[in-house]
Amino acid sequence: MTYIEFFDQNVLRNIVACLAYRPERVVYIGDTYEEMSEHIKNCEAVFGSKGQNIDFDIKVTNLNSLKEILKTLDEIVNQYNDCVFDISGGDELLSFALGMIYSKYPNNNIQVQKYNVN
Repeated sequence: MTYIEFFDQNVLRNIVACLAYRPERVVYIGDTYEEMSEHIKNCEAVFGSKGQNIDFDIKVTNLNSLKEILKTLDEIVNQYNDCVFDISGGDELLSFALGMIYSKYPNNNIQVQKYNVN
């Protein structure tokens, strides 16, 4: 299973799905490579200490461009056939773009979830 996380400043929103279910991989989508990379180092240390090896990946995109977000999401959906999008983080434009991708690929195994971190 591949979790797609819309990177958020709230660290819990970036990791809550992994705490609930252990995925094979997690792909973070955001606009700051350095920040996401630092977050991944912390995640690898936490999950690695528990013997859980999760592959983490980063997709950098312009979060102010619907066209760029759609291109990024399209690439991800075509690369992985088991996408679970966690919309606990990120902003409205990402969720809007995801809705467009979801309707573009009705026969793909795309799942969408949101956790209430409270």
